[in-house]
Amino acid sequence: MAIVIVRHATPKINYQRCNYKEAVSRLTDYNLSKLVAEDEISVDLIKENIDFKRDIDVLCSPKNRAILTHDIISNELKIDKKMSINDELDEIPLSIINIPLIRIKPTSWFLISRLKWIFLNYIKDRNKINKKCKSIVDSIKENNNAIIISHGFLRLFLRKALKKDGYIRFKSYKNGCFCVEVWEYEK
Repeated sequence: MAIVIVRHATPKINYQRCNYKEAVSRLTDYNLSKLVAEDEISVDLIKENIDFKRDIDVLCSPKNRAILTHDIISNELKIDKKMSINDELDEIPLSIINIPLIRIKPTSWFLISRLKWIFLNYIKDRNKINKKCKSIVDSIKENNNAIIISHGFLRLFLRKALKKDGYIRFKSYKNGCFCVEVWEYEK
């Protein structure tokens, strides 16, 4: 059938402008959030492209926002298969860059800090991340009926691993942080 990559729904935190110290606290809130924007979540593409009569691999990041998203999807689709928490699907580490005297939204702090990671760590870490994503794809491609719930930046590396293995993305849906991508093996 297909491999479906899901990015978690938006965590419900305070998204008002903040300074550096507050941004560090908001990142912690983001990572530990107990609520996500349920209204972003649509299970239509998952329902259309996963064969629920066959065994399903359900892999999930250990972060709360991914687990909460999984729980909502599982309840809506009545998936009784227990998810497999996979530490390899955890968010690529992010630390807020210290820029004094400015107040911007947490999402801007996160973006600037991710750009810092790209410039300072990408070359050093990319092989390790690519190997990790290839291992994840290898673990599920035989069944070819899987749901992976993870994070936006890691999704880019998972895409690359799927493309290298001959998969093509043929459908996607995005609303807020929540995103669903359906990948099929190109015969």
